[in-house]
Amino acid sequence: LEAPAGAALDAAGAADCLAGELARLAPDLVLCGERAVDDDAAQVGPAIAERLGWPQISAAETVALAAGGRGVRARCRQGDTVAVIESSLPCVVSCVRGPALPRYASLDAIFAASAKPVERRRAAPAAGRVRRVALLPAEDARRGEVHGAADPAAAVSWLVERVAPHLPPR
Repeated sequence: LEAPAGAALDAAGAADCLAGELARLAPDLVLCGERAVDDDAAQVGPAIAERLGWPQISAAETVALAAGGRGVRARCRQGDTVAVIESSLPCVVSCVRGPALPRYASLDAIFAASAKPVERRRAAPAAGRVRRVALLPAEDARRGEVHGAADPAAAVSWLVERVAPHLPPR
């Protein structure tokens, strides 16, 4: 799938292009990586699912067909725990590198794949809505204040004095 000429696609624009093509192809399962080499946003998979109106599973370490082949089951790490999530098909699954080691293609398989024709399609134009314009270093020191008042009323009034100027007008 080729992006329109001159397009600098953000996650939303890439999801627009991919979702348009996926709607035409009508697959049962779409597997996405969690991260992109350009911005590490992990947004394309969920954005595709949202545009297609499909369920979506994030951070899947393993993926398999559920009983009867009418759904998908994924093992997702969430902090120190593991969640097993099932979904109906069609579904979008964003995968992360799990405990299994990657499998590499043999030299014969690489040569066989390089001889196969590649169908190319031009993606429909997508309007990128968000674009990174700067990447700034993190602040070295975080500013903060600690209020040690034992009286709750004094602590609340102290907090309101500091927060009120930053609240939108009523």
